[in-house]
Amino acid sequence: MYLQRVLVAQTVDLTKLNSTEIQGAIEKMYSGEQLKYAMIIFTTLPIIFTYPFFQKHFIKGVMIGSLKE
Repeated sequence: MYLQRVLVAQTVDLTKLNSTEIQGAIEKMYSGEQLKYAMIIFTTLPIIFTYPFFQKHFIKGVMIGSLKE
Protein backbone atom coordinates (compact mmCIF):
# COMPACT_ATOMS: atom_id res chain seq x y z
CA MET A 1 0.00 0.00 0.00
CA TYR A 2 2.83 2.39 0.82
CA LEU A 3 4.50 1.72 -2.52
CA GLN A 4 1.27 2.53 -4.34
CA ARG A 5 0.87 5.80 -2.41
CA VAL A 6 4.41 6.84 -3.29
CA LEU A 7 3.98 5.94 -6.95
CA VAL A 8 0.75 7.91 -7.27
CA ALA A 9 1.87 10.89 -5.16
CA GLN A 10 4.93 11.58 -7.33
CA THR A 11 2.92 12.48 -10.44
CA VAL A 12 3.03 16.09 -11.64
CA ASP A 13 0.44 17.72 -13.91
CA LEU A 14 2.42 20.07 -16.16
CA THR A 15 -0.69 21.65 -17.71
CA LYS A 16 -1.56 23.47 -14.49
CA LEU A 17 1.85 25.17 -14.14
CA ASN A 18 3.14 28.37 -15.70
CA SER A 19 6.36 28.51 -17.71
CA THR A 20 8.60 29.46 -14.76
CA GLU A 21 7.50 26.50 -12.65
CA ILE A 22 7.80 23.91 -15.41
CA GLN A 23 11.60 23.46 -15.15
CA GLY A 24 11.39 22.78 -11.40
CA ALA A 25 8.45 20.45 -11.94
CA ILE A 26 10.36 18.50 -14.59
CA GLU A 27 13.33 18.07 -12.23
CA LYS A 28 10.96 16.95 -9.49
CA MET A 29 9.34 14.53 -11.92
CA TYR A 30 12.72 13.00 -12.81
CA SER A 31 13.64 12.56 -9.16
CA GLY A 32 10.20 11.05 -8.59
CA GLU A 33 10.81 8.56 -11.39
CA GLN A 34 14.11 7.56 -9.84
CA LEU A 35 12.41 7.14 -6.47
CA LYS A 36 9.73 4.93 -8.04
CA TYR A 37 12.25 2.64 -9.68
CA ALA A 38 14.38 2.45 -6.56
CA MET A 39 11.37 1.51 -4.43
CA ILE A 40 10.26 -1.15 -6.89
CA ILE A 41 13.71 -2.74 -6.85
CA PHE A 42 13.98 -2.35 -3.08
CA THR A 43 10.69 -4.19 -2.53
CA THR A 44 11.35 -7.02 -5.00
CA LEU A 45 14.93 -7.86 -4.03
CA PRO A 46 14.02 -9.58 -0.73
CA ILE A 47 11.54 -11.78 -2.59
CA ILE A 48 14.10 -12.67 -5.24
CA PHE A 49 16.79 -13.47 -2.66
CA THR A 50 14.57 -15.56 -0.34
CA TYR A 51 12.79 -17.58 -3.04
CA PRO A 52 15.64 -20.09 -3.63
CA PHE A 53 15.65 -21.01 0.07
CA PHE A 54 11.90 -21.67 0.14
CA GLN A 55 11.59 -23.11 -3.37
CA LYS A 56 11.57 -26.70 -2.13
CA HIS A 57 8.53 -25.93 0.05
CA PHE A 58 6.66 -24.37 -2.88
CA ILE A 59 7.40 -27.34 -5.12
CA LYS A 60 6.40 -29.79 -2.37
CA GLY A 61 3.09 -27.98 -1.90
CA VAL A 62 2.37 -28.00 -5.61
CA MET A 63 3.15 -31.70 -5.87
CA ILE A 64 0.90 -32.54 -2.92
CA GLY A 65 -1.93 -30.54 -4.45
CA SER A 66 -1.54 -32.24 -7.82
CA LEU A 67 -1.86 -35.84 -6.57
CA LYS A 68 -5.11 -37.54 -7.51
CA GLU A 69 -6.57 -40.55 -5.84
